[in-house]
Amino acid sequence: MRRFPVSLLILLVLDALLLQLPYGFIPVALSVLLMFPQVSAVFLAILGVYLVVLRVTDVFGLALMSLAVLAFEIREMEKMKAPLSNYLYVLVAVALTFPLYLLVMLIPVPVSLEVTWVATLFIFVLYVFLRLSLFHG
Repeated sequence: MRRFPVSLLILLVLDALLLQLPYGFIPVALSVLLMFPQVSAVFLAILGVYLVVLRVTDVFGLALMSLAVLAFEIREMEKMKAPLSNYLYVLVAVALTFPLYLLVMLIPVPVSLEVTWVATLFIFVLYVFLRLSLFHG
């Protein structure tokens, strides 16, 4: 029996949230790139820049980035028929971005530091780490 692709459900939730933003149809149209491993990092970068330009620099922006990473990673695991433990690792790793976000907000920095840039950088590093450790190790 075929399982319903959870990654598509996550992508639909991501698209529904993106449509609430100004010019949300642009990232929604580009979100199809998440289904292709060769260009998914391009979409993550575009989404990060889009959120910073629109100043969606709160937990909502972080949630959008997290959903994008989650949609792609779960899609890859579905294609590889990964064990359920790998799904748990990805969920925990993505969930750790929220405590990091709060930690960065609480640290007083003399230079103005955009929290979304830090979160986007963390998610991108997390993406690279997950790709190297789960799929090539």
